[in-house]
Amino acid sequence: MKASDPGPATGTGKAFSSFVPWLILLVLMVLTRPYRGIHHDGYLYAAQTLRRIDPQNLAGDVFFEFGNQDSFTIFTALYAPFVRVMGLSHADSLFWALGLVCWFAALAALAGHLFSDRNHRLLAMAAAILLSARYGNAILIYGEGYVVPRPFAEAAGLLALYLGLKGRYASGAVFTLVAGVLHPITGLSVAALWLWFAVRSFVLWFAFVFVAGLAGLCLGWLGVAPLTWLFQSIDPDWAALLSLRVSMAFPSTWAGSGVLTLCLPLLSLAIVLTRGAGPARDLAKGVLIVGLATTLAALIGADLLANRFLTSLQLWRGLLWVALVGNFLSIAALLVLPAGGWSRRIFVLACLFSVVEFHINQTPFLSSATGGLALITLLFEIRARRTAANWAGRLCAVPAVFAGVTLLSLSVGKFGTDVGLRLGLILLMLIVFLWVMMSRDSVSRPLGAVVVALAAVILTWDARTPWQHYVLGDAAVPEDVQSAVAGRTVYWDDALDLVWFKLQVPQFYACRQQGGRTFFRAQAMEIARRAEILRALNGQEFWDAEGAVCTAKADLDANGPTRRDQFVDACEKLPELDLIVMRTKLEELPRLSWSMPAPDRDIRTESEEKTEFYFYFCEDFRGN
Repeated sequence: MKASDPGPATGTGKAFSSFVPWLILLVLMVLTRPYRGIHHDGYLYAAQTLRRIDPQNLAGDVFFEFGNQDSFTIFTALYAPFVRVMGLSHADSLFWALGLVCWFAALAALAGHLFSDRNHRLLAMAAAILLSARYGNAILIYGEGYVVPRPFAEAAGLLALYLGLKGRYASGAVFTLVAGVLHPITGLSVAALWLWFAVRSFVLWFAFVFVAGLAGLCLGWLGVAPLTWLFQSIDPDWAALLSLRVSMAFPSTWAGSGVLTLCLPLLSLAIVLTRGAGPARDLAKGVLIVGLATTLAALIGADLLANRFLTSLQLWRGLLWVALVGNFLSIAALLVLPAGGWSRRIFVLACLFSVVEFHINQTPFLSSATGGLALITLLFEIRARRTAANWAGRLCAVPAVFAGVTLLSLSVGKFGTDVGLRLGLILLMLIVFLWVMMSRDSVSRPLGAVVVALAAVILTWDARTPWQHYVLGDAAVPEDVQSAVAGRTVYWDDALDLVWFKLQVPQFYACRQQGGRTFFRAQAMEIARRAEILRALNGQEFWDAEGAVCTAKADLDANGPTRRDQFVDACEKLPELDLIVMRTKLEELPRLSWSMPAPDRDIRTESEEKTEFYFYFCEDFRGN
């Protein structure tokens, strides 16, 4: 041993070196799911929480006018006391951290049961955290980094899986119930998985599901809501709207990218099912059966029968577990591939491509194709001589590597500096993670890794924009702006968070308000009516492409209104609308303007730049 060699760690040093990989995994959680403030569906749950605190909050908003999903969950009831005491901003950051910790701890429990080797356990968790988390037509992800009930329900689901695999079905039922009361749709998929592990027979599983379905029909017939929806259909107009805009309600309408997101997880599950053994194989089997069965049920109930209740249940969400568990078991799949074989090497390459594609928001063509090459190579390794298998592996690996280099080359410049830096940090921390994991007896390496990890977290955990800081900050809105919106029906273009959480008034239209239109027809139709009229203003609330999740602009190349008659038309067709606020100024038309002391929502860096808003009162355009 060299004099400079730190030697084997003992006592405290060994405990420290064992702890560091777990710390780095938590850092990877934060890097991949930084705090973005109120984001995505978090808008809806934050608004529901404010309404729970005071029913007069946002009264008359279209999101609440026709019903919303708050009656189906206890999440906002648990969240509301924290918002009341701490304020929305601090409560939001607390629950973001709490959601990540709960999800991480539940994943660790499942990993501890499935993998006896410490390194395998850590790698499985890293795979679940880093690989593409998309499902549901590539719109949803698991382990979301914002405050919604789904991460908490997923954590309860992971614990239910852990207990089900251990044969502790009663305890698993408790966590299944927890998942259900937090997020019923996620809870339903957890219940299907828990039932599978309780009976471990497709015949018995189907029998219990059939009996549960009959019970639901009886309760619906007796008038128990929302089971009464079992006797209602999605009419053609409603179905057409959902197919056009929601883009995930009906699996038969999903784009190819939505299918590609599941290719690599499905490959992992298939490999573990056919070549693995023990609890990992049991888990893969259960997830595949339940995921495919629930998706088939969604195709029949929603796409074929157009049943309102079955469409609302979104049974395809069983694919959440295909994505999550498939990624998690990619390490188990890797371990059962031939040691030293090319299929193993190509499979690792596919996983690395998945990490990159996910974090630069690319459709997973490359990881899916490379996974397919790994499968082809595996078939050669199983059926052919070693020499032929090696040649097949090389022939598959060369185009995969070439395609990977091409992807990265073409992607440079297509995503912002923030995305590139975050991806670089993720890959750096992955290298540090592997470096530390392979050197348990050294103290100096873990210590250096801790410094790097803490620096990465400090620099990147808060990914909020200056806009978001202002919206949830203490700075007051000018009195003339408050007076302008007070008592008026307001459409404020692309500023839902500003309207709901800063001004605390209803918003006339925002794409995000359509969160309940799979459940409530009247809401879906009313939001579509408003969108069809307001899209003529070509504001930022409307997208630059047809057929997207949000309604497109009337003129895809325009950036805001350019003529007075656009306001005249909108105000006359929407007699209930009083005020339109845009970022575009038409000379002499707006009575009021406001320079919001923050750059626009997409600008991530601090600057002196302000966002200019212009107020157009409909009374100035009607009758002229």
